Amino acid sequence: MSEVKRVEAQGLLRELKDFAFASNEDFKDGRISGVEEQKAFYYPTTPILDEDGNLFTPYRKTTVGF
Repeated sequence: MSEVKRVEAQGLLRELKDFAFASNEDFKDGRISGVEEQKAFYYPTTPILDEDGNLFTPYRKTTVGF
């Protein structure tokens, strides 16, 4: 299991808030009280060989929202 450091979490939260503000002027200007946003991150895992002998790298998806 991956562990998130506080500094990384704060940076991610700031990035998500900036994204929400950029995509929704009403939220940025205070006309609405909230917005739900999600962002997905894809991390490469260990490369594997498929049945034909081709090497490929599968990805693990992590979705974060606020």
